[in-house]
Amino acid sequence: MATGNSPIISIIMATYNRSNIISYAIQSVCNQTITDWELIIVGDGCTDDTEEVIRAFQDQRIIFYNLPTNHGEQSVPNNIGMKKATGKYLAFLGHDDMWFPNHLEIALTTLNENTDVKMVCCPTLFISSNGDIIVLGIFKNSLLRAYEYMPPSSWVMLTDFARAVGDWKSAWTLKEQPQEEWLKRALLKSKIITTNQIGLVKITAGDRKNCYSHSNNREHEYYKNKMLDTTFCEKSIIHYFTRKETHDELSRYALGEATYFQLFRSLLFKSIKLIFILFRMDINQLLIRIKNVKNGEEINAFRKTRGLKEIPIQKK
Repeated sequence: MATGNSPIISIIMATYNRSNIISYAIQSVCNQTITDWELIIVGDGCTDDTEEVIRAFQDQRIIFYNLPTNHGEQSVPNNIGMKKATGKYLAFLGHDDMWFPNHLEIALTTLNENTDVKMVCCPTLFISSNGDIIVLGIFKNSLLRAYEYMPPSSWVMLTDFARAVGDWKSAWTLKEQPQEEWLKRALLKSKIITTNQIGLVKITAGDRKNCYSHSNNREHEYYKNKMLDTTFCEKSIIHYFTRKETHDELSRYALGEATYFQLFRSLLFKSIKLIFILFRMDINQLLIRIKNVKNGEEINAFRKTRGLKEIPIQKK
């Protein structure tokens, strides 16, 4: 509940045994041009030196809770963070992600300038495990549509709106990721727009094999320094869309030398995509049905990739 002494924004960070890189995420919060914030870090039963790393910042705005039980995914820590949040606005930040310094300022400005919008997200540089940079969040009219996805670290919203959407559902009860399911519910309550500047570098653990079993921070150190380059975002955008236009098999360059079969396949794929857009169909849900994915299987697959033990799924 917000009070007169409450910060303008509460930031929620769920974490588990990533003491080697969490300082990069925390430092990106400390570097924000908006200084009136609280950072609520909720450990999912951390057993490493995460608490010591957090304490070293010696910042009273940073609050750490370590849960006595490990739940194996971020929903419980995020829900606890939402309940403890006192700011008018709320944001999530992954423990392996980094914000650009003006991210929160731009997000709050966008919300204040669009009073009919309760939630915004920022364009994102998604760093894949092979080093390719993918640009997320460049949408027509800056409007996030129902079949599109943006990572939680890019979200900023009114705290009352977040609570109206409700708790994150447990990954063990879902066939998809909890953040995907939560975002769908949010889109039913408000339109969501993107800000006009890249605000996030996302270095996901989801496709980095055994990243929880080693203490390597070279990638984060490299991109922390790249973020200091004022041309980094511009160069990344130009490179991404140039490569997409010249290498995508559906681009006009590729189709100019395509065989009849490739042309047919291109038209087929584009037609299918158009059908999904027109009828607001979720291709991910279709794939889940086709693959017959069971509740909790997706989070266990991510745990296996990250080098964490799979958790037995209780059958009803």
